[in-house]
Amino acid sequence: MNNKQQILIVIINIFSIVILFIIAELAVYYTDKKFNHEYKGNEYPPFILFKNEPSLDNYNKIFRKPVGLENNKAPVFLYGCSFAYGGSLEENERPDYILSELTQRPVYNYSVYAEGMLQALYIMQNQEKITPAPEYVIYMFQSDHIRRLYSTCDIYRTDKFLHYKIVNDKIIFDMNRPHFIENTYIFRKILQTVLPPLSNYFSTDSAYKRFKIFVQNMNTEIHEKYPDTKFIFVFFDNNPNCIKRKNLEDFKKLENSKFKIIYFPDIFDASFYHNPENRIWDGFHPSGRAWKIVIPEIVKRM
Repeated sequence: MNNKQQILIVIINIFSIVILFIIAELAVYYTDKKFNHEYKGNEYPPFILFKNEPSLDNYNKIFRKPVGLENNKAPVFLYGCSFAYGGSLEENERPDYILSELTQRPVYNYSVYAEGMLQALYIMQNQEKITPAPEYVIYMFQSDHIRRLYSTCDIYRTDKFLHYKIVNDKIIFDMNRPHFIENTYIFRKILQTVLPPLSNYFSTDSAYKRFKIFVQNMNTEIHEKYPDTKFIFVFFDNNPNCIKRKNLEDFKKLENSKFKIIYFPDIFDASFYHNPENRIWDGFHPSGRAWKIVIPEIVKRM
């Protein structure tokens, strides 16, 4: 075999790999686009239809409209993932709606599907200060949010992964880092397959330290803009692969008059989480019934 033939074979192999990659990428894209289109509840934002650079403008496109604007009290800001977004629920079943009804305050829901503390902190840092200042900022945490600090491992994202670095316990977003490969659907699918068996890692002391740094940065960001606002951090679920009890006790030491922690596993026993009536059809997200039980407990403790 001469050199020309060898070069030709290499070119053909490279071309074949590229074609296979494109076919696989389109296949995964189509599958998830179809799932997204058929997902119960027509209020779902078009996650799979576009992949944006992270920016406040792009997030603003998918935030829910504020509820309770007829109330003249200082508002409530709500951050979180699809749980707090209230996916697949009627308006009067959603957490923001119920929260507004019980507090008689406007509620601005800045939650985004398949995201968590990364998105919340980024939005907090980039939002302009508003008047009147929020009376409360509520962050609705569930155990996947620690995992989401480490990778793009959720395919239903509206944005490219928010890269960051930690310098002297401060989160600094690195928006110039290239991230082509990890934003392909194939890469995300691989992560979705590989990461769940490694979920015990996300309950390690190292993962807890990163989680704690993020919460402290959120707390600082809120109170630099709104010194009198109360930050409510809500642990929604009871996943044992989340935060060890000793680390939870350490975390609770951060509480003060402006920072409140609500830990639902101390309020509800396991039967609440396993009751199918408290989950929507996908078996994972909270139902309207669940929120009508949960939100009053939050309001009671605010």
